[in-house]
Amino acid sequence: MHPFEEWAKTIAHPCVQKWSELLVELGASWQSFDRDQKDVVNDLVKGGIPLLAARDITATASETIARSRAPLAIFWDLENMPIPTATTGRLVASRLKDILSQHGNLIQFRGSIGSGQIPEQKRSDLHLSGCHLVDCPHNGRQEVADKMITVDAMQFACEHQDGATLCFITSDNGYAYLLA
Repeated sequence: MHPFEEWAKTIAHPCVQKWSELLVELGASWQSFDRDQKDVVNDLVKGGIPLLAARDITATASETIARSRAPLAIFWDLENMPIPTATTGRLVASRLKDILSQHGNLIQFRGSIGSGQIPEQKRSDLHLSGCHLVDCPHNGRQEVADKMITVDAMQFACEHQDGATLCFITSDNGYAYLLA
């Protein structure tokens, strides 16, 4: 998760942005909001933030914390969104995990690829970075990887019915109905 000060100043939430400087002055951090919401609101009011603003800020920060703890799965369609030629699998996987870390606790990271479509070095990079590669042999059939990704995503969602974040990395609009 991003540092609290950065989040408070950049979130597209007018109330948090308005009071971000005072929040930082008061020494607010993610830990400040990881306790009973009434206590947090009272502390913010004592620090000079109006009651309604304090409630709004507390609710927004608490939602952000909860979202960052939700199970996260990444489903990467390497057939449609391959690793750029000029970079390594390790660099791309690391950057993806960094960007997505604020959206949940990474539980599953899958890359789906047709047999033989990715060089060995990039395969190795992805494995070492925690990406489970799913080979999708086509044998003359179409949309094999798409169907496997869809089933894996539905299974993950069913296993985490209390809420989860699913990230799809693809250029294929065939997932639109699943995500609607």
